[in-house]
Amino acid sequence: MSQLSYSKIIAKFKKITPIDWDSNRHDRIETLVKHYGRTAKNEKARIEELSTLYTVTRITVECLQSFIQKHPELFLPDRKTIRLFEDGDVQFVIKSEVLDVLKTKGAPEHVFVSTMKLADINGKNIEFIRYPILRAKHCAVPIPGPSGFLVLAVDSLLETLKMLILDLKLFQKRENWDVDRWRTQFIDVMSSMFNIFFIKEKKDPYFIRHKMVNICRQQFLVSFGITLSLPTTEIRPVKPQGFTLDDLKTELTNLGLTEMFPDILCHTGRVYYEVDIRKKGKNLRTCDLYDAIENCQLICIFNRVNNLKIFLHNQKGCKRVLGLECEYCT
Repeated sequence: MSQLSYSKIIAKFKKITPIDWDSNRHDRIETLVKHYGRTAKNEKARIEELSTLYTVTRITVECLQSFIQKHPELFLPDRKTIRLFEDGDVQFVIKSEVLDVLKTKGAPEHVFVSTMKLADINGKNIEFIRYPILRAKHCAVPIPGPSGFLVLAVDSLLETLKMLILDLKLFQKRENWDVDRWRTQFIDVMSSMFNIFFIKEKKDPYFIRHKMVNICRQQFLVSFGITLSLPTTEIRPVKPQGFTLDDLKTELTNLGLTEMFPDILCHTGRVYYEVDIRKKGKNLRTCDLYDAIENCQLICIFNRVNNLKIFLHNQKGCKRVLGLECEYCT
């Protein structure tokens, strides 16, 4: 430093600091360097102070450059945030939200809202906010999305089936019913909905607009019409000591479900076991009997409508039907 003029000393400082050296920055570094020169007691002190300043500056710049290279996401401008949905051990994001962040246009989606795997967007300047999928006992909590609220397609399916089973009692015996025609009509209605709502080929989770869920349910009401107003047998309350497997079989028969689904009693053992290990109290209660009857019917439905079962499997919903044996699961 002793042999260098102020202009050359300033040039060395500028060389180790890779920024845009405009006139204001040049003036500030020139003032700093000359300040050290004027305040030093002698030439030796001036050289030592300038050398120390240069060394500290160089080390600081090198450390900052190394840190920035290791953590660029902390320094890049315009970092965007999107929701990272979590459903059990499955993570995904809404595709349109990613495209919006990347300022890329995608095809409009009127019924579905597609998702992407997290691995498909790694490396992009995006921050993720964890957003767990929440569910009450019989329904999922709708989430806000593009143009209204959304629910996962698999939730839409299970909620619709539970509505048919518990609210409409669609499969329970009615006065003067033609069970064969009733069963055929149900399967026909379900089959007609596959191409619209429940796409078996889709293996990634996807959302359905909540208003479309209501349209889906309304289609069942229109299809079965006035017959749903005919009285059905009610599920009987459970005694304080609980209910047994035989009690479950008796109740299914009493409700007329063995006429709609002749094989339903074959599934009671698995369902009873699953309900029993999940019970909240010491003994099985009436609410547990409702769960058992519901899941027995769900198994019968999925076993009869194979496309529906494939859809459930591809959407990773098999374990949500207690006692279901899925031949597609490994």
